[in-house]
Amino acid sequence: MAEQGVELGLRQRVLAQIGKLGDGYRRRQAERTALESRLRAAPVQLISHISQAGASVGIEVNDLRPTGAPSDLGGLREESVEVNLPRIDLPRLARLLQSLERSAGMVKVRRIRITTRTDDPALVDATLVVGHAAALLPYNLAGRTVVLARQFRLPAYLAGHDDLLIEAAAGMLDDETPEKRIRAEAEEEIGYRLHDVRKVFEAFMSPGAVTEKLHFFVAEYDPSMRIGGGGGLAEEGEDIEVLELSIESALAMIQDGRIVDAKTIMLLQHAALHIFR
Repeated sequence: MAEQGVELGLRQRVLAQIGKLGDGYRRRQAERTALESRLRAAPVQLISHISQAGASVGIEVNDLRPTGAPSDLGGLREESVEVNLPRIDLPRLARLLQSLERSAGMVKVRRIRITTRTDDPALVDATLVVGHAAALLPYNLAGRTVVLARQFRLPAYLAGHDDLLIEAAAGMLDDETPEKRIRAEAEEEIGYRLHDVRKVFEAFMSPGAVTEKLHFFVAEYDPSMRIGGGGGLAEEGEDIEVLELSIESALAMIQDGRIVDAKTIMLLQHAALHIFR
């Protein structure tokens, strides 16, 4: 009888442990289902955060439009939001950008389009886009060169960078796959129609503060792939200078502070380690 009691007690403990494991599995499944549902839906938290950032500096932000593109993870959507700010003056726009950039929330401004108004020179129509993006480093192995872009970046200027920013070509996904988007950005920004575009990694740029994730690509280029002067899209307010630099010069610019953009530094370091060896 004593042995049967011990065996029964052991069996009950084993069954209880199995029950706990089952409960844990079902709980994790429910959490995953809830996460997938949130990612497929409109990014409500992101919209709320942008609205709160505007309210903190006295700006009412009403026109916010969720966008999204399927990612590589089972049809989940990349979160992004387009924010339209009609008839806003530049000082108030600057305060909103500073509020978004310094917040410890989930917002990262990836694109700014400003259109001046003919009816009132003191006001502009502004569009901000926040979300995920892709970046690309074209390289020429034989010539040991890379192609970068130089342009004005308002958030960097507001943060104290009193110069044009030297960057890798990059752009918001805008409802496209990362590879398709970065091919289009290469044509728009630097004027190259690239053939073999290769993804090398992806990374959260500041995971403790923002949801921004970049997809990083490299592609070999040669002069025959040049289809235009690049320079970006005039209707988006882009005015981009195309730079062809030796890999040695580009790496030196990191050391002396002329290149301070994180995505560009990451791609150049990758090229130094894995391409120009």
